[in-house]
Amino acid sequence: MMIQTFENNLRQDLHQYLLSRKEVDEKLADCPDVDGKWEDIAKAYLPDGIREFNAYPTSSLGWMMYN
Repeated sequence: MMIQTFENNLRQDLHQYLLSRKEVDEKLADCPDVDGKWEDIAKAYLPDGIREFNAYPTSSLGWMMYN
């Protein structure tokens, strides 16, 4: 339950930040097919993404979202 709270807070904070920069719409797109594959995507990407995060945080997160 604690991870769910963290995820919800992170999603809300990120959405507010992106809204303030006019990077996203008020209503976020819904993509249940990707949500269902998130665990597989994360398992495949995280070993490389974590290793590169300190040097390239924006790129590391961007590539994860691209996958």
